[in-house]
Amino acid sequence: LFSDGSVSDFSDPSEVMPSWPMAYTTPSLLSRNYRIPMHEPVRHPRNSISVAEFLGQYYNPDDLDAFFKLMGVREWGTRPKLSLIGENLPMAGSVLGGEAQLDIQYITSLAANVSTFFWSVPSIELATRQEPFLDWLMQLEDTDDSEIPLVHSVSYSDDALTMPFWFKRRVNEEFMKLALRGITVLVASGDDGVSGNFVAKEGLKYCGVNREEFPSSSPWVTSVGGTQLAQENVPVCGYASEDVMVQCPHDGEVVCTSDKGGGITSGGGFSSDFPRPWYQHEAVEHYLHQTDNPVPSQDKLKYNKFGRAFPDLAALSSNYLVLMGDDLTAMSGTSASTPLVASMVARWNEDRLQQRMPPLGFLNPLLYQILSKYPSAFNDVQIGDNRCSRGSACCPTGFAAARGWDAVSGCGSPDFQLVAKILREDAMMSFRSRFSGPAQPLALDAVQGPGWMFLIVMMLLQSLITGFVVFVLMGGCRRWKLVHAMRPLLDG
Repeated sequence: LFSDGSVSDFSDPSEVMPSWPMAYTTPSLLSRNYRIPMHEPVRHPRNSISVAEFLGQYYNPDDLDAFFKLMGVREWGTRPKLSLIGENLPMAGSVLGGEAQLDIQYITSLAANVSTFFWSVPSIELATRQEPFLDWLMQLEDTDDSEIPLVHSVSYSDDALTMPFWFKRRVNEEFMKLALRGITVLVASGDDGVSGNFVAKEGLKYCGVNREEFPSSSPWVTSVGGTQLAQENVPVCGYASEDVMVQCPHDGEVVCTSDKGGGITSGGGFSSDFPRPWYQHEAVEHYLHQTDNPVPSQDKLKYNKFGRAFPDLAALSSNYLVLMGDDLTAMSGTSASTPLVASMVARWNEDRLQQRMPPLGFLNPLLYQILSKYPSAFNDVQIGDNRCSRGSACCPTGFAAARGWDAVSGCGSPDFQLVAKILREDAMMSFRSRFSGPAQPLALDAVQGPGWMFLIVMMLLQSLITGFVVFVLMGGCRRWKLVHAMRPLLDG
């Protein structure tokens, strides 16, 4: 629109490039985007969180102090509460510890003053020549319930097809034990899209197969995908015709993808090892039959549609500013979104612990209940797919985002305040109802089969035996003194 009231001709729609801003991610941006009260300290002594670090990843405490000052994070005594399990080489952390530095700098910024454990297992798993997941889990199993951290953030995951099944099954069983102990475990969904890092390393010949990540595809962990900020965050934002061109002015979340500047592509898909768990059946079925972005056919992409689907949710994962010695470095990955979500869980636990309620524990049944009843508690990610790997290697087909749950962003990213309100106010989210459901009256006419007949016979037999014993005892007690002496037994 010019000053004289005339209107310029529209450009050809093909000339308009999607807007994918490259804003740097900082603790204050995350606090504002998810409504996390960054400057309110965690105070309950039992509230605790842990970052698992493998393959020689370390952090530097001096870098952590400098990061707090640089990012305007208030000191609440976090550093004295940071406990080391295993070994740490601070100077190596400033040079080679990008993963560990990112984890510890952001998790302590967003869950200020929480008791934090840096759990370091630098060895290599002999069975896979990869991360020592089983060694780490054995250490957790040996930790007493009163001392084990309540929330665990794991920024590591590997191609499941390169691991022996016995190893994955054993690791999965250990995660199940943690779930039964009321421990929350969050695992990054991976950074190489639908077909894994073999596409980036070896080329497009590895396309056409969903190479899921493990342990993020375990049904007993909460898998966290990745998003990035963009103005084109709902379908209408990309609309263009001869008469109308729509450009949305505000940033929103889309799937983090390497071909749109995200640095990585959010992992997601279906497990070929573990069946779909009960808690996500309805959400996954809806995705498989939706028409927004239909799932690929099996002749274009091989995947097990009956397997455990992941991720469970997502959060920002691109362009995190991390302090490495004297320099800030931008890093991306679902290894960034995972500690972000872990800090939210620690704050939700704080609310519960202060009310003398148990911690959230195994999250997944709760997440899908919230999605079903309160979908607005999640920021629905509807734009993007995971057909690309890291770098410029992109397969023809991948899973795409859609309304509701999808195999790229899960339920979406959580609105911290809305979820906190739901946890406080809705009795459905209580610990007992998440696992066993509310008690229902037994409808006798609905009980059928041989089990019911067996129950009737056993009840009748019990009544006959009890009556016979009482009859014998009463008949043999001729004298009142004996009856009086046996009265407590008869009453019992």
